[in-house]
Amino acid sequence: MSVISGFPRLAACLLLALCCPLVLAQSDEIEESFKPHTPAEIAEFRAILAEPVPQNALNSSLQEHFRKKELAAEKLGEPDAIVAMFRQWAAVFPNGISWNNFANELMRVGAYDEAFSIRRISIEKENLPNQREMYRTNYARDLYSLGRYEEAQQMLDLIFQNIETLKKGPATFSNKGGNQSQRNTMYLWRLRAGADALASSMQLRLGKLDEAVTYAAQAVNDAREDVRLAQTLGNGQNELLRASTTLGNSLAQKNAALQAAGKYGEAEETLKEYLRLSRDLPLRPRLLSSIYSAAGGLRHDQREFVQAENYYRKADKVLESLAYAPTTQARTNLVRALVASLEGQHRWDAAVAELDRLDGAVKHDAVAKRRTQYPLERGYAYFESGKRLPQAVELFQSLLQDMQSRYPANHFFVAQASGLQGVALWRTGTAGSKACAIPLLQSAVRSYMLPDNFDMETVGVRKDIRELIFAAYLDALFTTPGANPMDAMGPADWVRGGMVQEALADAAVRSAATDPALASLVRQDQDGRNEIEALRKYLAGDAGSAQSPLPEVALKMRARIAELDIARKKLQTEIKSRFPGYDRLVRPTPPGLTELAKELVADEALIMLLPTEDAVYVWALSSAGKSAYARVDLSKVQLARLVKNARNTLDFNEMDGMLLPFNAAASSELYQRLLVPVKGVIEGKKHLVVAAGGALGQMPFGVLLTQPVRLVTMDAPWLIRQAAITHIPSLSAWMAVKQFSKAHSASEPLAAWGDPQFGSVKQLASAGNGTRHIGLTRSVALGDVGDGAKDDAQGALDYASIPALPETRDELLSIATVLKADHQRDLHLGAQATKASVLKSNQEGELIKKRVIAFATHGLMAGDLPNLTQPALALASTGNEAREPLGALLTLDEVLGLKLNADWVILSACNTAASDGKAEEALSGLARGFFYAGSRSLLVTHWAVESESAKQLTTATLAHYVENPSERKAESLRQAMLRVMAEPKYAHPAFWAPYALVGDGGR
Repeated sequence: MSVISGFPRLAACLLLALCCPLVLAQSDEIEESFKPHTPAEIAEFRAILAEPVPQNALNSSLQEHFRKKELAAEKLGEPDAIVAMFRQWAAVFPNGISWNNFANELMRVGAYDEAFSIRRISIEKENLPNQREMYRTNYARDLYSLGRYEEAQQMLDLIFQNIETLKKGPATFSNKGGNQSQRNTMYLWRLRAGADALASSMQLRLGKLDEAVTYAAQAVNDAREDVRLAQTLGNGQNELLRASTTLGNSLAQKNAALQAAGKYGEAEETLKEYLRLSRDLPLRPRLLSSIYSAAGGLRHDQREFVQAENYYRKADKVLESLAYAPTTQARTNLVRALVASLEGQHRWDAAVAELDRLDGAVKHDAVAKRRTQYPLERGYAYFESGKRLPQAVELFQSLLQDMQSRYPANHFFVAQASGLQGVALWRTGTAGSKACAIPLLQSAVRSYMLPDNFDMETVGVRKDIRELIFAAYLDALFTTPGANPMDAMGPADWVRGGMVQEALADAAVRSAATDPALASLVRQDQDGRNEIEALRKYLAGDAGSAQSPLPEVALKMRARIAELDIARKKLQTEIKSRFPGYDRLVRPTPPGLTELAKELVADEALIMLLPTEDAVYVWALSSAGKSAYARVDLSKVQLARLVKNARNTLDFNEMDGMLLPFNAAASSELYQRLLVPVKGVIEGKKHLVVAAGGALGQMPFGVLLTQPVRLVTMDAPWLIRQAAITHIPSLSAWMAVKQFSKAHSASEPLAAWGDPQFGSVKQLASAGNGTRHIGLTRSVALGDVGDGAKDDAQGALDYASIPALPETRDELLSIATVLKADHQRDLHLGAQATKASVLKSNQEGELIKKRVIAFATHGLMAGDLPNLTQPALALASTGNEAREPLGALLTLDEVLGLKLNADWVILSACNTAASDGKAEEALSGLARGFFYAGSRSLLVTHWAVESESAKQLTTATLAHYVENPSERKAESLRQAMLRVMAEPKYAHPAFWAPYALVGDGGR
């Protein structure tokens, strides 16, 4: 082996250690805020509830008696006991009861008609206008929860009008201690907080996510003022309890709105504030469970299942300590969530055990037993555990029938249920069950690919279920006599890009705001879609506290859904007609074999590979329509091991500064097992277009060895010696970018940004190890970047700690020389390499004139920084990172807003080496973004590169491209690789193979 530091002209930077987003809180940190009741305390509360009503007592004594019972019942957290206590209170002392609180508890137990009646009584009996509006707000919330939206909206409008009147009106409360004005203001803030929180909920129902977030944020601000005044006035713990409860409810609503809008980072910050509130202010103990549950839901949606499990268990533990029975809906719902988090971890036996424990708890409660069937979670656990397969089939059949009765035929939930039943039938193995499974699987796949289902499929365990269904679908097509496995090529390509497609669609919607005409159409379409989903969710019995809508309400909802469906079809037709590029990005249609073959020329072949849990599926297609396919018995684990074994001898970061012998055995095995089965189509082709998913997305195919060799030399049988290679993120993306390639090339040579100044210019301790780390990683200890990152407890990036990339300056200067660009005008280096300069160049119409655009900087993945939800490029510091931690980043949203006509976009920063696959998705997302902006191809790196060989590769590629106008771009990169590997010191593929061409590899 060779020591890398012995090579000439070496420059380096360390891996950047990023502050991972802080978890919500440590478990004990939350628990310190709430002390569970001891058995003695629980016994005391029950004794208080059992006390007889004093006879012939004064009103004040009766009031004290029932207030004491109310507090005891609330601490026990038993809804039925609370309602029973209120009924007794109403019968004995109706003039002293809180009718509003009584109505709250009746709603909680489902006595809706009685609750409505008491709501009206509480409003009529209340003399204080502020308090009356508070009761009216509660009534409006009840109407909303039962789907009586028009009545709720009318009442809410009245409440807002009355609030404005109250602001201008006379004093509404008696003077106590000279604080009358402040007290009135406090109650107005509390009233306004409740109204804003309800308005947020109603905006969510209408699908207006931004408005929902805005109202919720206003509710939180209102509630903070309420708390401040309650603390200032010092009216006792009861007043502060009411104020802090209002703030807690407002924070919960804000979290719900942010999660619905996909703003997970902001949702987490909201939960942190909720936590701080629980420590600093009095809250009802049962709210602790809601904090844990919300945290679990946030983690589950982001597929962080271990943390989700922990929070759900904590939530249940709190309810148990408050004497909630295992059969209460609050606790059974937590078991359901817990089972889903265990399924996300593939802990099937543990999931089954939780379900068995639940069954034991509810076996004597018929209502709870019906409520806890949970056919999705239960069937999934039974199926994957390998136990109770017949029960799983029955559960999935029941689930499908239920979903078909609630949703339209192509809805996501119908597709998921249909696919699961198909999987279960396919796995049973009988000829009859398999025959029944195939149409179910085909139907599921067709529905999954509809654009309206994109943003539902990757939440929580749904991604795993989708992959399970697609794997069964592929297995069915590849093993069923008479089926044509080539028909699965389009769907298989689609499933590879599910999460990327969701991110692209979201980013495209945001970027559409730059075009007012498109923005208006897109907003109407999104609002309509979201409102439809909210209505369907209610009709499915998942919204509010009602288990089933009233018939007349359901009828109105279905009519509204039909109206919205018609409106959306018209909007989508107009978008497709007026903005075809946007439509192709957001609603890509998998191309057919005939379409694909037309885009190929005689010396080209298209290869697609899709790894699944148990096998890798391979397809190959030529311009003449000749095709081949194979199912390779290579599991996901085995494939990952092979790729890792190869990459460990390619990536300088993995080799710890030493040049290890290339793992020829792993490289050769990958070629033999994956490409030899389709050799009849690809043999002799000069250009291979490769769409590879999963772990294969981390491998440039040029390093595959076409024959086994014992010793790797510069004459080894690399695949790159036989053919030029282009990688593509998806078939639909390739088809779209091929359209751009028909336009004339731009007139000017280059615009480049590199060696960005991230703060104070500094080289870190390992400078001189010879590699340039391309991309950022979250896996390095904080100590690697000094105390700055450690001090950043709120997660804002210490931008000055990002390793500098001074060697990229030489690379860009070399490229500029080859392209005969103006060094002063076309290069943006150091402190000038800012996002602002990129956007300015775009706005002034300069970018669209450039044939080559280069970014030599760090690439970031979603999650690398707090609140970073999309891939981005790190550019020069703005100096304002403390206030805007993401302000220096060129994000996918902004890439989509660029106007390009570029033959090449060079990203000497993107690293697709992450083992969790997120970096591959980030690259795919950035690639699709640049394609949409108008680039034909990208040149990207797969691992940390050595500076001098990297400079030679990029400059040689572009020099060949300039000097050979009839050659493909892919051939230019191939020739550069051959030239670099011909130098003995660069014969190792770690030097000549890191770059990959992504997009259109033609001219």
